Amino acid sequence: MNSRLISVVSWLLVIVAIAAVAIYSGGLLNQKKQELRISAASKGGYYYEFGEILANQLSLISKYSIDLQQSKGSVDNSKKLISDKADLAIVQVSAVASSLSKLEVIAPLWHDYVHVLVRNGRGIKKLSDLKGRKVALGGSGSGHRASAARILPYYGIELTDLKDNTSSYRDLYTDKTIEATIITTTLANPVVNEAIASGEFHLIPIPAPEGFSFHNSDYEFTKIPPGVYPMGDKPQPEDWLPTLRSLAVLASKKGLDGEAVASVLDVLYSIETRTLAPIMLDKRIGTTGIWTSLPVHETSKRYFDPMKSVSSIASTVENIINASTFMFIILGVAIVVIVNSVRRVRLLRERRERAEADTLQALFTTLLNIEANSRRAKDLRLLKEYLYEAQAVKEKGMNAAFSGSMNNSVLFSTFIFQANQIISHLEYRLQFGSELYQPAAIAKDEAVNETKAPADADVDADKIMDIA
Repeated sequence: MNSRLISVVSWLLVIVAIAAVAIYSGGLLNQKKQELRISAASKGGYYYEFGEILANQLSLISKYSIDLQQSKGSVDNSKKLISDKADLAIVQVSAVASSLSKLEVIAPLWHDYVHVLVRNGRGIKKLSDLKGRKVALGGSGSGHRASAARILPYYGIELTDLKDNTSSYRDLYTDKTIEATIITTTLANPVVNEAIASGEFHLIPIPAPEGFSFHNSDYEFTKIPPGVYPMGDKPQPEDWLPTLRSLAVLASKKGLDGEAVASVLDVLYSIETRTLAPIMLDKRIGTTGIWTSLPVHETSKRYFDPMKSVSSIASTVENIINASTFMFIILGVAIVVIVNSVRRVRLLRERRERAEADTLQALFTTLLNIEANSRRAKDLRLLKEYLYEAQAVKEKGMNAAFSGSMNNSVLFSTFIFQANQIISHLEYRLQFGSELYQPAAIAKDEAVNETKAPADADVDADKIMDIA
């Protein structure tokens, strides 16, 4: 009897041990990083470039492993979210307007501007000149094509009026028969920057964008600022260019876990991410404008407007407590105090923003002066001084912008583009000149201040700087 009892107890202990091992193993498996699938776009555009930034930051500072996927664009991204082939995706609101109700929006990212980019020498001066021309709109699934398909008919142009319009804007260099492209993208798109910098293309305006925006609330009329695209000594456009813009957002599939959304929001608005992607909009956009009409994820609502939850609790308390007249008087006084405080804060903020803009404008002017002076410089040492000055001005501009609220402004974007252009040009001139310039002559000149470098070395330096 005792031996049978011992046998039963032994088997029970074995079963308990096996169960414990299974539970422990399951716990270890659960500790592995969960996967988030992010659909961006095809490589070469800014959507994919930002997707890489987000994926890298999430991998570093969250518990998620990331599967970054390529796609055809915004329309394709929305389909992936709806069919549960992706958890997160970058989409352009105007391109996926018809399917937004099947998604949940996580955060505003940046504004995409409508660019009508035409090849020089083809006689295309206005939008109506595109009829009968070969215009690259992108293939099915592209947000650029979806955007163009909404805009062109408003101006009396059907897609059938355009020749072979399924080409991508990335084919501009390889297919010289493409006469124009319509691309709705950020001002930081590398392909657009390269195309304009090549001198083979220029931008034309969208006529009367205010009217189109009036009938299509997911578009805003705006202007592309002058000089935002570097092109030698004639950055483009030369003047404010009327156009339209749409909001690019990070969206998710329906019902994505709130913890995952919270992690993504923390990473999006971290200093590291905003430094790597300075064109991102301030999170205050998440409480204004078109954002308020979008199907926002509940976690995002609480993140962007935490006072909403507090207001909800206060409303519940008010329904429970039978408020007296005295309570309403106190509430009225509190509202007056709050309104006055908000006005004062807003006024102080506006003054601070004006001061920040003035500072950035002054640095921008300094940068342009450096560029102008450096063009006449032929001495390598002087060029180095200009390079150091340009780098210092850029650093001051970034510090000023990120310490305040100018880091999402068009002025700051233009400043950064111009600074990078000037610094790159100076570095190139220094690198090219350092291969041919006579270092012995420089060392001699520095060691003995009274002596002068040989005349032939000066001539060589002049030639080098002229070539550079």
